[in-house]
Formats: sequence, structure tokens, C-alpha cells
Amino acid sequence: MEEIADTRGLVRVVLDSPKVNAMGSQVLAQLAIGLEGLAANDKVRGVVLAGEGSCFSAGLDLKEVVALEGDDLIEFIACLERVLLAAFAFPKPIATSVRGHAIAGGLVLALATDHVALGDGEYRVGLTELAVGVPFPRSALEVVRSALSSRAMRRMVLRPDTLAVKDAWALGVGDDFTDDPDAAALDWVRQAAALPATSFKIAKQQLRELSIARWTENAASDRVRFAELLQAPAARDAMRAALR
Repeated sequence: MEEIADTRGLVRVVLDSPKVNAMGSQVLAQLAIGLEGLAANDKVRGVVLAGEGSCFSAGLDLKEVVALEGDDLIEFIACLERVLLAAFAFPKPIATSVRGHAIAGGLVLALATDHVALGDGEYRVGLTELAVGVPFPRSALEVVRSALSSRAMRRMVLRPDTLAVKDAWALGVGDDFTDDPDAAALDWVRQAAALPATSFKIAKQQLRELSIARWTENAASDRVRFAELLQAPAARDAMRAALR
């Protein structure tokens, strides 16, 4: 995390976990704590989320996921949901700058923010969960449902490949398509942060409260069910094949 130069109260949070910013338990824990802390800090007016290197994020760390079982796997899922909720329910403006591959959980994280600026370039985005044997947790599905049209959601969830970023944009993914996504994300946050803070917070709650209610209503039992699905032989085989 770093304060953005020449701004007041705007913070940049950068995923930096070589090589592809995969989200293992340590990254998820740090990100959850960071976002929750920024949400509670009255001096912070807005956040830009970005990724270091050629990937925004390639998604969950499958090497770690495939090694987890039982309560450890349920705890990992809970940590993922904590991060998504911290971004999705963030009470201040939060935007994502995407300059490289955003795959599976990486794209879900970006879509959980208020505004996604996609950089023009030779990289790909996609929701590849089904292809690697990972069903969608309810939290991720609610994020995707909130961010995409029905047509885009069906295309990206049920045909789990990756798209060139320009094709994803044409399908309706993202809010900006630009040569400079960092500047576009910052510009959006700066404008949104100039709005009355309480009004912005209430409007965002109204937009997202039904989605949050659906995913938190049976969260504990949903985590157990999701963990069972991840431990099924077919899912484990698909994840191992993806790693190979």
C-alpha cells in the first residue's frame, strides 16, 4: 500500500506475489487486512487496486488449494470470501487498473471493485474456474452477477476459456478501455471521492445489499459444500492437470 503522490487520502494497493500474483492464503490474508484497515481509516478517501508485472492476477494458488483438506480448506475459502466482501462492500470509491492477465479469481477480484479500467494490450482475461475443476463459490458468483450482463456472465462462466482483452471489453467486461488504465482508474476514484462521502456509501450499499445478503445468508454451510466439491476426485484431477 502506498499513498498516491499529489493526492490527499487516495491510496494504491498493489498485488506483488511473483510470478503471476496468484492468491494463496498469505496474499489473501494481507489483502483482507489491508482493505479492511483502509475502510476503517477516516483519512482514506479512495483506493486504486493494481497488479505488479505481466499479470493483474492469475487467480487462486491452485498448488496450495489442491494440497488442502477439511477444515484447512474451509478456512482458505473463508479467507477468499473475506477478501471479496472487503472489496465488494468497501464503503469508499475503489477502482482496479488491469494491465495484464486477469484470470479466474483474479478477474473476480477486479470485478468486485466499483470501476475496472482495462489497459489495451496483448493479454487475456477470463473466468476459467470450471475448466480447472473449481466450481464457483456463491460469493464469486454474486460478484460476477453484479458486474456483468446476463449474456456476458453466461459466456464467461459456462465457456471457461480466456478472451483477448479487446474481446472481453466488446462483450461488456470493464468500465474503461484505455492505453493508461492506471490514470483512468485514478481519475475515476478522484472524481468519486469528491462526492459527498455518506451519500456515496449509502448508494453503494443500496446497489449491493441484495447480492451480499444472498451470499452471506448461508455462508457457513456454503463453505462446507464448496470444500466438498473442491475435494472431489474429478476436481482434484482437473486442478493437477492445470498445474502441469
